[in-house]
Amino acid sequence: MSEEKVSFKNKKGKKIVGILHTPKKEHIHHKIPCVIICHGFTGFKEETHLVNLSKELEDYDIASLRCDFTNSGESEGSWEGLKTSEEIEDLKSIIDYVEQIDFVDKNKIGVAGHSLGGLVSIITASQDFRIKVLVTLAAVDDPKEKSIVWVKDMEKWKQIGYHIFSNIKYIKIKIGYGFWTDLKKFSNSTNIKKVKVPLLILHGDKDKVVPLSHGEKIYKNANEPKLLRIIEGANHLFSGKAILALTVKYAVDWFAKYLK
Repeated sequence: MSEEKVSFKNKKGKKIVGILHTPKKEHIHHKIPCVIICHGFTGFKEETHLVNLSKELEDYDIASLRCDFTNSGESEGSWEGLKTSEEIEDLKSIIDYVEQIDFVDKNKIGVAGHSLGGLVSIITASQDFRIKVLVTLAAVDDPKEKSIVWVKDMEKWKQIGYHIFSNIKYIKIKIGYGFWTDLKKFSNSTNIKKVKVPLLILHGDKDKVVPLSHGEKIYKNANEPKLLRIIEGANHLFSGKAILALTVKYAVDWFAKYLK
């Protein structure tokens, strides 16, 4: 197997940085599938559950590309300019890039999206029919649902113009209020009905960030073939060796079934 850092431009000319995972070259006798892996809100491509998914896919001779969306991680832009609408366009640019990789079968491109990346993945799949298989992990259904507390004091966020968030890698992240005004335009309730590809929904029953009810609503409105797997004891990041291993296995099995 090999890991290679890659970079390319989106349609606005902003740089996207990613890690391309390729199975052993000697095992590649024909063009192979590729899965694009999308992080969530304030997430980044090095998160453990995303890395583990990439590595497991290699064992099935499936390539993968996990990227930082623009305004996140190593990609161009600032956290303060983060917008869901731009991440949707970024994902389309990532698909453009993957289609040009010489060993990738452009008719076998899948997407896995975590949390807000799950919402981005579903919306993109409803618009871009190059996505052939979809897996969501703790995906957001409707960001306006009161079950998700983005910020406790929205009025203060609006008045100041930004709010400080944090994650395990970047200690302080300043997110502009424009993120919320952009995000609240989106919902999966109608978009999911336009998705016509095999969909696996993975969600933990102990998720306190994006409750299980979101996964259940996505499943209810989705087309067949679809499957909801509730991971017992799993939090938003699917923490814990056994829980993460099971979650990754379910995802990889789905891609192996429908992309190979």
